[in-house]
Amino acid sequence: MSLYYEEKRFLMVVTLPDADRSYLIELLPQTYKDISADRAQELVYELENFYTGIRDNLWADCGPPYEIDKAFHLHIINTRMYEAFSQVTFGRFVHHSPFWSAHPAPNDLLERCGDQVKRLRDHDVPIVYENLWMPSIRGKCENDLVDKEDERPYYCEL
Repeated sequence: MSLYYEEKRFLMVVTLPDADRSYLIELLPQTYKDISADRAQELVYELENFYTGIRDNLWADCGPPYEIDKAFHLHIINTRMYEAFSQVTFGRFVHHSPFWSAHPAPNDLLERCGDQVKRLRDHDVPIVYENLWMPSIRGKCENDLVDKEDERPYYCEL
């Protein structure tokens, strides 16, 4: 990338503190059997882009896509770290509501949240690992902590 592009990214895109980044890159491969150290770095990179979308109000209540959500969940469960990051970056604690039987995914989730990549790119945020943003809305979760078929929404809700 050019120096201008790197400077522009540095000024615009949310960057995780070094401790948050190290924690996520270490824990992602330990927690998910399908995530390598390289894949963890890609997920953290796109998590920063997702956080940029929240900070800059590019969407109201859209959570990250399923793969990036894995990094988001690990960040959230380190409550002190996440709360400090959230307060500094967003000026508030950003909550997340997982889907479960009493809180099913809204039917319009793909319609409301399916253009996150476009919104970020229109905001000059460089999406490098687009594959982490674009899988289908529902599908088999064969690479998760459990080895069973699961129909989870690809997009989550904040």
